[in-house]
Amino acid sequence: MTYLLFSVNACDGSRIGYNDHGNGKDIDSQLSNYGVIATDSKFTFDCCGTIKRWRATAGGPGEVDLQVWRSTGKENEFKLMGQNTLVFDKAGGVVTNIPEENRISVEKGDYMGWHTKTSGAIIFEDGGSDGNYVLQAMPGATFGALVDWSAATRVDKRSYSIEAIGNENMPPSFKNLPHTSIISQADMYDIDQQPTEVFLIEVTDTDVHDIPGLKVEVFGFDQYFRIENTNMVVIVSEPPVDTYVLKIKVTDHCGFNKTELLTVEIKDFGTTTKAPNEPANTAAASGDSEDFEWDWLIGVIIATVIILVIVALLFFFRKKGWLKKAHRTVPVKRLEKDEEIVNGTKTAANNPLTEK
Repeated sequence: MTYLLFSVNACDGSRIGYNDHGNGKDIDSQLSNYGVIATDSKFTFDCCGTIKRWRATAGGPGEVDLQVWRSTGKENEFKLMGQNTLVFDKAGGVVTNIPEENRISVEKGDYMGWHTKTSGAIIFEDGGSDGNYVLQAMPGATFGALVDWSAATRVDKRSYSIEAIGNENMPPSFKNLPHTSIISQADMYDIDQQPTEVFLIEVTDTDVHDIPGLKVEVFGFDQYFRIENTNMVVIVSEPPVDTYVLKIKVTDHCGFNKTELLTVEIKDFGTTTKAPNEPANTAAASGDSEDFEWDWLIGVIIATVIILVIVALLFFFRKKGWLKKAHRTVPVKRLEKDEEIVNGTKTAANNPLTEK
């Protein structure tokens, strides 16, 4: 089940920047390795979406990182939301289409900017644009970097020859929903100490810069279920044996969203359906009850084999005579008929019990 909410200020086809690429001159040709952030309304995004195409004009060959900056709310501090590199082989204009996986996500209020290592890159015309800031000796920044622009020089009345063409944002989606999870009451043996994990929700987005900011929510039976910051659905209070259908919703920064279902079946059986940190019972300590029975049977078989081997060895040794004790044979003296044995026993001749 899917619901999509489309942003009212989608950037589909929007043009941000200065699109009159006529006559112009270099920006302060003595500068190199510098950055520019343009806060004039012409260079401020008024929509939510992505940048599918850049158009710019350079005064000479060079390499420029075209950027999007967002205020952090702290004075003079901005966060880099993404950048695309343009290479100029010579002076003149360049139009570059950006692949989906490299498109920068923008929001209303974001600012356009750029960073260059060469002098005289982006040309400008005098007039028509205020609130441009030039930061000299600006190091190259990466996505998500926080940069303090307090040392920048403000330069007004300049219309830079740079333009961004917007595209509507693509909705997010799920990698592993819809899904059904089966949870045993035995799995919730320690729910008083910690929530019982149910299922890890995996989300994605064609607009890759949106992925870190995707918001995941769970709706339904909130007395039993909630979602943690890791996108793990957990049980916080033991529900009765039943089937629960939860709605899982993911939303991107432009308000586009998708909803899918997670079904949770609570079962009443003694053996745990997943391995907890501690065994739920002694029979399942090394696995489930079936594994325990096999371990016991294998142990009996091994013990029986050992006993049979010992018995066979004893029989073999006895047959060979290796187990007979060494002894000396004493010759037996044959008694005469009337002779008395040393120990006092009478012979048949003088024993009254044998006399006829």
